[in-house]
Amino acid sequence: MKPDDTDQERNLFRFLMENIPDRIYFKDRESRFICVNAAMARLFHLTGTDAAVGKSDRDFFPPADAQQMYEDEQRVVQTGVPLYGKVEKKIMPDGNTGWTLTTKLPLPGPNGGIVGTCGMSRDITALKVAETSLEHERNRLKETNVDLARSQALLERKLAELEKTHAELKSAQKRLIEAEKAQSVARLAIGVAHEVKNPLAILRMGADFFASQPSTDETGRVVLKEMGDAVRRADNIINEMMIFSESGDLKLAPVQVASVVDEALKSFEPALAAANIRVEKRYAAGMPSARIDQVKIQRVFSCLIENALDSMPDGGTLAIRLGLTHIAAPGVTPDRGNRSLVHSGVRRVGVIVEFNDTGSGIPATEIDSIYDPFFTTKPTGQGTGLGLTVSRKVVELHGGTLDISNRSEGGVSAKVLLKV
Repeated sequence: MKPDDTDQERNLFRFLMENIPDRIYFKDRESRFICVNAAMARLFHLTGTDAAVGKSDRDFFPPADAQQMYEDEQRVVQTGVPLYGKVEKKIMPDGNTGWTLTTKLPLPGPNGGIVGTCGMSRDITALKVAETSLEHERNRLKETNVDLARSQALLERKLAELEKTHAELKSAQKRLIEAEKAQSVARLAIGVAHEVKNPLAILRMGADFFASQPSTDETGRVVLKEMGDAVRRADNIINEMMIFSESGDLKLAPVQVASVVDEALKSFEPALAAANIRVEKRYAAGMPSARIDQVKIQRVFSCLIENALDSMPDGGTLAIRLGLTHIAAPGVTPDRGNRSLVHSGVRRVGVIVEFNDTGSGIPATEIDSIYDPFFTTKPTGQGTGLGLTVSRKVVELHGGTLDISNRSEGGVSAKVLLKV
């Protein structure tokens, strides 16, 4: 090699060692520095690169970090296998924690043997800080997303609660309106009973008296009969109003509900047969008794049978089903789809009676008014408009429910639920 070439290489090496920002160093077999570049000297806070000669990492780093670096270099010296791109976290000479990307190579001697190591270390602290910050931000975003999901779930629960509360308020408002109507009917019934019932009784007796007299001709008897029928119809309306205005004064006794249904049905058998209405009865076996006022409950069943009869003038089917259902505490709510006695979380059992007809049904615009006092869909003179009003009051006095709705297949379903 020419002298000029040697000088040029030395100049290039010197330029590299003085200007490259990466830390370059050469060590002997005992990991003592034999040469460092300017960046390494600045890391050690040395006045010049020669000040590092003969020293080791133990002179600048904490013992644990220095020992790890020593072991890595001894492994390179013993095996001749380079160490490439090792990421190291250590305490720097200034006391701060730093990250480096380190490569260590075996340093060959003149005779081909390994006389030490050559290393290059790049400061990647800023990169690791940015990476850590990015990871923290990613975790924060994940937590934010989790919080947003929780907030959304909470909002949905609150919305569901508000909707439920709104429905309960509407139901309560409806009950209050119905209660006010009931109070109005009750007050009216009491007034009518005192002011009208006795005069009606006198009129009925008078009509019966004149109808029984031999001097009354046939035309007079017809007129008197019509008068008597009108008086009795008015008297029936007053009686139903009185029943509606009654408090919970019930004559309760254990009764088989099936026998009450049959008794109510018996009086309608001729009319049902004449209207070509087929009756289907399906009673569950082994039904327990229910403590009811038999007379009043029979009147309820009669009202529902009569409504079914009137809704099928051209014939049809009246299906009566009797079975067991469950009453969910604290309210009296039937489980319409389950008539067995096995149901988790439900402790009370009730008797449900269903009257399902194949008639014309109830107009959708009138379904909400069927319990209103004096509301009726029947022609004038054929209904008092108090049948369902009184029936529901009687069932509620028994702690049960009366539910009337249109069937999807046509007709009306009336369900009476009574506690066992």
